[in-house]
Amino acid sequence: MNCAKQKYENLLLLFNRLCKSSTNEYYEIINGISYELEDIKKYDLFPIDLPDSFYKRLSKDAVLDFKENKLKIAKDLYIFLAKLMFSFDQTTVPETYSYRKVLELGRTEFPFEQANEWCQEYVESTEFERSRFFFCLNREQLVLSTKDNFQKYSEELRSDSIDIPTSFPKETSLEKELLSSVYSIMENKLRLYQDYIEKNYKIIRHAFPFYNKQIRVYITRTSKEKQSYEYTINVYDTLLPGISIYPYDVKLAYRFSNIEAIEQKPSYSLLAMFTYPNCIEMGKLFDEFSIHHELNSLYTRYASFYDLRDYLVYMLRGQLKDVSIISDYEIKIDKKRCLLFFEEIPTIKILQLDLKRRDYEYVAFRFYPDEATKVVLKEANISVIIVQQLGQALINNQNGEMIHWFIKSRISNLLIDDSLKELSIGDVLIKKLKNCPKGKDGWKQYEDIGGEIFHFLFSDTFRNYSFEYQSINADGTFRRDLIINNTYSDSPSFWQLVKDDYNSNLIIIDFKNYQQTLTPDEFYNPSKYMNKLAGNFVIILSRCGLDESAKKFQIKLLEDNKLVMCLSDANLIDLINQKVNGQNPLYSLENMYYTLCKNK
Repeated sequence: MNCAKQKYENLLLLFNRLCKSSTNEYYEIINGISYELEDIKKYDLFPIDLPDSFYKRLSKDAVLDFKENKLKIAKDLYIFLAKLMFSFDQTTVPETYSYRKVLELGRTEFPFEQANEWCQEYVESTEFERSRFFFCLNREQLVLSTKDNFQKYSEELRSDSIDIPTSFPKETSLEKELLSSVYSIMENKLRLYQDYIEKNYKIIRHAFPFYNKQIRVYITRTSKEKQSYEYTINVYDTLLPGISIYPYDVKLAYRFSNIEAIEQKPSYSLLAMFTYPNCIEMGKLFDEFSIHHELNSLYTRYASFYDLRDYLVYMLRGQLKDVSIISDYEIKIDKKRCLLFFEEIPTIKILQLDLKRRDYEYVAFRFYPDEATKVVLKEANISVIIVQQLGQALINNQNGEMIHWFIKSRISNLLIDDSLKELSIGDVLIKKLKNCPKGKDGWKQYEDIGGEIFHFLFSDTFRNYSFEYQSINADGTFRRDLIINNTYSDSPSFWQLVKDDYNSNLIIIDFKNYQQTLTPDEFYNPSKYMNKLAGNFVIILSRCGLDESAKKFQIKLLEDNKLVMCLSDANLIDLINQKVNGQNPLYSLENMYYTLCKNK
């Protein structure tokens, strides 16, 4: 059963019943809403974006006027369900007709004076293009000019009566031949994958994402004429190993979440395409090429300093370069000095001190350093070598066997610890971020993903990680997307710096899911959240970063002792990679701050 689809439709039906309810059935309905929301959370089916006030009104202890309570619960639920409809991965326009109609039938149960203003703030918003508004299919009727027009719209909705429960799109079975073919290919490929790993990397076999795991496959037909399909693989660590293929065409699912009622989050997810009947694309699944990439990532992450140095030297010599080891932290590449930074990403101050000691022309890192570090090295005309990227390039150039033989000879040296789980979490977060649509259609997804990423990156840097979404200040003038209590755990640290220098008792996060870089006006708005109690520090998460004018304005704010930092998608991906690779992403924030101060 597609539990995500079922629970979404159950909420739609409860919403519709709520709008028409009397006091006699009201409590049965709100109990049903509470039950469905608990299941959605329990099975991690899709994100829930409802204000705290919504849950208070659902409470049996809430002493509120029935009509007012019913109206406000219905409004919050309407907006939530409408936004969610357009964030599901496989939703298509024809298939959402019945869903949209149920929402509008419910809304128009209320009088014009009450229901006509539900979406006023969204219609008037100038932040996003109107055409990309999440209610775009009904936008002309969201706010109607007169009571008569509202009544006419209500009558039009009811002119072609539908039996709501039976109007929702049904799941269609996938052809048995298709299921059999996909299962056969995947079973064969997975067996070869596991045999190869067992034979060559037995000591670390548990670290490979598909080895001895439960793999669930969900297929969606994307074009009947071309016989093309999209499929999602969800991997579970603690369920019984094996392959399971969902037998229906999956038309409603929230990407990288559960689809069925499973009380675990996927440890790994994969999204790909194939055409039937040849299924050529699936032939590459679990092949040696993908195994070698997984191997390179594991080795780069867990190799000791000296094993990684030898790995780098080996790969460079394979490119016919003249390489020699000078000392523990230096090598020469074609007579040019290279500094090895394989531990933490250095602060810029430390890096600059090390660079002054020698005339370096290269610096080598395990993984990509942060943007501020790259800028400093570029300004110093120093080339960057990324060990992981060097391994990836060799594999992509059909030299995977070269990587294989070196790592196989050192496999017993690898000590893979509990941080292995972070590799899977980080990979899923990066995929979620990359697949989140920019603009109004994906704003809720972006907020959810941004909150997940911040929690993943920094929750362990606070003594007590307490946070609140959609927090309204005391006088009700501002709604902050996310606030975190700044109970920093380490001293010194970046969080201590912003608390001491900018009185940051709260870390305020603002999400900007815009399709372009932020302008000064867009960048300025979150600075309004600053005050004496909360502090003068805000972090903006913006998909594309800042334009040049906004960067100048950022410096101007800094001169007024107001620190507004901006993290783009590229920044977040860098930080996630640092975290999964055992490095401290706070160092990158410190480097960004250093760069801002330097430019002031």
